[in-house]
Amino acid sequence: AAARGASEVVAVDFSAAMLEQARAVAEAHPSGVVTLLEGDAAALPLPDESFDAVVIGFGLLHLPDPASALAEAHRVLKPGGRLAFSVWEEPSRGNDAFAALLDALAEHGDKEAALPDTSAGAPLPFFHFASLEASTT
Repeated sequence: AAARGASEVVAVDFSAAMLEQARAVAEAHPSGVVTLLEGDAAALPLPDESFDAVVIGFGLLHLPDPASALAEAHRVLKPGGRLAFSVWEEPSRGNDAFAALLDALAEHGDKEAALPDTSAGAPLPFFHFASLEASTT
């Protein structure tokens, strides 16, 4: 967004290491245009109705409670603001690269390994948001 002329961009990640990786990109823009914040997508350290747009790049599928993150995105959006997010497409719908990864995990991974429950209950299936039908139920 900053490269396209936005006057203010705020990037939030729970990982200090990821923010450190982003620092070089942030510093390539004029001082104060890009702010990096360590925080939780389900409890954004930002004021209500303060952003024109929120973008979640491949993040929802990694969150223990994606509904809380979407609610927070809505909270920080100004009226009429836009939310955009990206997720991986299901292998059965043409994502051959991810199919290869899942095949390797099936062959070499621990089939008994399970994700821990979260405060929101059991985690959603990995491709939950890749299907309009599944993501609205």
